[in-house]
Amino acid sequence: MRAAADCACLSFLFVKGADRTVPHLSCPSMEGSILMTQPTDELFGDGHRTDSYLEIALPPTSPAHSAAVASAARPERVRPGEGEPAAAVVLHRSVLEDFAVMPTETATPEPALWGARGRVRQLTGGLVKLKPGSDEVSDREAKLTIRQTMWVRPVHITVANPKGGVGKTPSVKTIGDTLAEGRGGSVVIWDAPDAAGSIGRRAEGTPARGLAELLERVDTVSNHGELGGYVAPQSSGADVIGSIADRAVLLEDDIVSIERLLDRYYRISIADTGNNMHSSAFVKTLELTDALVVPTIASVDSLFGVLNLLDVVRRYGHPELADTATILFMHNGSREDPHVDQKLRALTLRGETERTLFDIPFDPHIAAGGEMTLAKLSAPSRRAWTRASARIVQVLKANVH
Repeated sequence: MRAAADCACLSFLFVKGADRTVPHLSCPSMEGSILMTQPTDELFGDGHRTDSYLEIALPPTSPAHSAAVASAARPERVRPGEGEPAAAVVLHRSVLEDFAVMPTETATPEPALWGARGRVRQLTGGLVKLKPGSDEVSDREAKLTIRQTMWVRPVHITVANPKGGVGKTPSVKTIGDTLAEGRGGSVVIWDAPDAAGSIGRRAEGTPARGLAELLERVDTVSNHGELGGYVAPQSSGADVIGSIADRAVLLEDDIVSIERLLDRYYRISIADTGNNMHSSAFVKTLELTDALVVPTIASVDSLFGVLNLLDVVRRYGHPELADTATILFMHNGSREDPHVDQKLRALTLRGETERTLFDIPFDPHIAAGGEMTLAKLSAPSRRAWTRASARIVQVLKANVH
């Protein structure tokens, strides 16, 4: 009895004799052979067609192919005890290579979720699925960059501007949260100003211990569990090491000790800095930095602070940090001078550099001055922070070799 079935480029021919069924597999695209034998109980389940089966695939135009088909078509009597079932699978290398280069379908993008396109999908119960617009595509690409970019060692981000009140601490917190959420954690945000900073106040939770207490035990912490006693876990997956009270001024050795410890347990550390660019703590933090982030507002003081910082960074011997700095134009809700706005953009992006400027829209949640979480940011704000964070990740990739 013989039955044939075709599927795509594969054809199967089953030949049944008195004691044996021979399924024959042929594929025109294959060069080489496949020989597979195993008990038919495993193939046909309850069918129990025979004790074993044999599959052969040869080029259909070859003489061997014709002989194999002719041989398989003839019922063959197998004596008891002959031809014991085997479980071996032999695949010719060229066959594997053929399958490896077979074309695959291009992945269809997820339907639009934003704006009018997304509302159409909701109103039709998913029956009408429109493609996402350019802004939504850019947001998805930014998130993909954040999630998939890797480095060969732990990396350090520093957020700095010698002018106070320009959004350094909110920038540190939101960038850290965005990276941690997008990458699944392994991000720590820490308080690196000379004197105690405010990152602990803007973070979620009220830990009993912070940076000062950690410095007292920095040489004895031997595992992540012990380090966890000094951090404030965030809903984003980031950890924050802040100052819970006033503390001693940080020195160069303190920065080295903290960074060395954090490198053992986190892939990314983000330092919130103070206003003194010439302190030993700031100089050492800058020396260990892989990507520089400079927040600013539309004011003359802040503009000069940005330019002064970039000049100091160069004089300290880190031109690559100045040239690849990410500038964050923080819109804080106050009236902005268009002339200052224009000057800010022109001066910070001048010269042969790869600096990038991102507009961060006003967000009431950030302006409130209290505990910050990603979930409470406005949608435009979150998208802007995502784009800026993706750019920082790209800078890390370029600067870390």
